[in-house]
Amino acid sequence: MIEPPVATSKAEAGRSHGKPDEAPPLPQPPLLRPIATSRAHWGSGSEFMLACVGYAVGLGNVWRFPYLCYDNGGAAFLVPYFVVLLLLGLPLTILEMGMGQRFRRGPDALWRKVHPALGGLGSGGVLAGFVIGLYYNVIIGWALYYLCHSIAAPLPWAPEAEGASHFFEVTTTHSSDGEGRAAGLEDTGPLVKPQVACLAASWCLVFLCVWKGVLSSGKVVWFTALFPYAVLLVFLARGLSLPGAVDGLRYFFEPDWSHLRSATVWVAAANQIFFSLALGFGGMLTFASYNGARHNYLREAVLVPLINGATSMLAGVVVFSILGFMAHEAGVAVSDVAVGGPGLVFVVFPEAIALMPGSQFFAVLFFVMVLCLGIDSAFGIAETSLTAIHDAKLLRCVSKESIAALYCVVCFGLGLIFCTPAGVSWLNLIDSYASIVTLFLVAALEAVGVVWVYGADRFIDDTREMTGYELPRALLYYCGLVVPVLLGGLLVTAVLTSLDVDAKGMPAWAKALGWGIALSSSLPALAIGSRWLLRWAMGWTSNAAVHARSVPVLAPAARPSPSASPYAYSLQEARKSVLAARAIDF
Repeated sequence: MIEPPVATSKAEAGRSHGKPDEAPPLPQPPLLRPIATSRAHWGSGSEFMLACVGYAVGLGNVWRFPYLCYDNGGAAFLVPYFVVLLLLGLPLTILEMGMGQRFRRGPDALWRKVHPALGGLGSGGVLAGFVIGLYYNVIIGWALYYLCHSIAAPLPWAPEAEGASHFFEVTTTHSSDGEGRAAGLEDTGPLVKPQVACLAASWCLVFLCVWKGVLSSGKVVWFTALFPYAVLLVFLARGLSLPGAVDGLRYFFEPDWSHLRSATVWVAAANQIFFSLALGFGGMLTFASYNGARHNYLREAVLVPLINGATSMLAGVVVFSILGFMAHEAGVAVSDVAVGGPGLVFVVFPEAIALMPGSQFFAVLFFVMVLCLGIDSAFGIAETSLTAIHDAKLLRCVSKESIAALYCVVCFGLGLIFCTPAGVSWLNLIDSYASIVTLFLVAALEAVGVVWVYGADRFIDDTREMTGYELPRALLYYCGLVVPVLLGGLLVTAVLTSLDVDAKGMPAWAKALGWGIALSSSLPALAIGSRWLLRWAMGWTSNAAVHARSVPVLAPAARPSPSASPYAYSLQEARKSVLAARAIDF
């Protein structure tokens, strides 16, 4: 009788044929295996897109870009602007959004998970954004104050009333005594009560946007991100119909190619791109962390920078068409009325609106637009900080709503310095120094961290699993090799330029304070990274230990650890599964 064949293992079959024993092949793990998580999601991809657009398109597009373009060679400035946008803005946005969606964590927890030596990147970016958020809400308060006075007839800033300069400097901010003496940094004086009330109202608005996280802010952006475009189009049609608009546009677009030889122009373009897209602050990364695991983030990573650039151009056309009208009415050159910063939004533009028929209607539209632009960026900054606090589990027993309320109250208290007669001077000081170092330094280290620490191939594989598209490997190595060099050059140039034009008219202690603010947000990245490099160089931390604390490998047989990243397993569990597959006791 013929016996049925006996099932033999692969090793036994090898021995029967005279082959040496072979370990069974290791199973190939899936690239992504998300674990259950309670993290909130955007209601739709459209909410994520609008939140990113609203965060990127802010007050800087209206008051900073048009004047930068005019002051740095007109249309010639568009060359460095769009070169920096394409060579640095787009690639870094892809990296930030991809890492945020991959890990589903805020910037601080994310970079600590990639490698402990990179833990300071998230802290530095969040700290820089926190400082900027303090004065950003003051500007929102000014917009609320102007909005409340926009229904008066005549407008209080009209030439026949107080005048635009007097209303802003004396009535609103108390930064001048009305006789030509401006308040300095030392002239803190008593609090300006109307500004305290407006600052409190602005933080209440921010709280209403973030108290439920993306569940609430995702609904708000449908208005705050879209309404400014409707207003810009209304002002575009109105501005182009006014006399003198062509003269203003000529000043805006007339190129002076000699400016391209100046490194200052390239630094100004890079500052505008990084400040607007908030690269290095962790905002885009935080927003992407609330996406689903299979969302195609590449769409937003490409469209948001392009929309931001197009919006800056639109705002420039609107602003200079209005400035041309003002110059025509006053009989002066456009250069005599062209200013940047808060003076453009709260002095020049209100004065131009007061000269138009139906000025109250246009005033309400304009300041609601300013309010929306400010709120979008302000709650984006707040959401980034709150996400970092939540991911760090610093207040485990406190609800997210209570943490948001406490955050807003603390920020309101710290922002009271801007509600004094010296508030405008303090705002200019912090705005000048807050992001000189942090933006370029953190962005450069992020590029190095993604490509060389996390791994270019791993990031490419993650993107393919999440989106279905495969990034060119050349793009990742460009980010890891060329981008850090470019950012290093911009950082050195920016610091040297700032030293040359250091805080015009400010005392020495103010300059020292400004540089202290600039460096403070960079210290976490430098200190933590240097500590790990020193430990490794001195032999206090072995390569194995460094690897063990970095992003763990994936293993199909391991059970997900609660402390692991959303798509990863612990290194110890992965090792156990590998040894088990090889039938080795441990």
